[in-house]
Amino acid sequence: RYCNQVLDKDIDDRCQQLLQDLVRYQEDLYLVDPGKAKRRKRFVLGLREVAKHLKMNHLVGVIISPNLEQNNSKGQLIIEMCQKQDVVFIFALGRRALGKACAKLVPVSVVGIFSTEGVEVR
Repeated sequence: RYCNQVLDKDIDDRCQQLLQDLVRYQEDLYLVDPGKAKRRKRFVLGLREVAKHLKMNHLVGVIISPNLEQNNSKGQLIIEMCQKQDVVFIFALGRRALGKACAKLVPVSVVGIFSTEGVEVR
């Protein structure tokens, strides 16, 4: 199994708060300037998008759902890419909880974070 970390409720809570703050800041920027908000995203969702942006060295962190499908080679590829590029990755929240934290109605397997600007204080 690829998840090599102890799963903890405190880590889940902190990741959920981080994602909710990033969503809120992104929505606030969208209300002020929709064009700028599209150019300066704070995060991306999904295996394909995260892998694409990891290849371009754009991400500073990745949150991976521990209940990702077992036979998913893309999930293993993302972990290997993070290790090669020294990108922080953490296993937290289930797929449904990850989607809910990102204000989506669908389960999300992976979240890639471009910027934590504004939420480092917490």
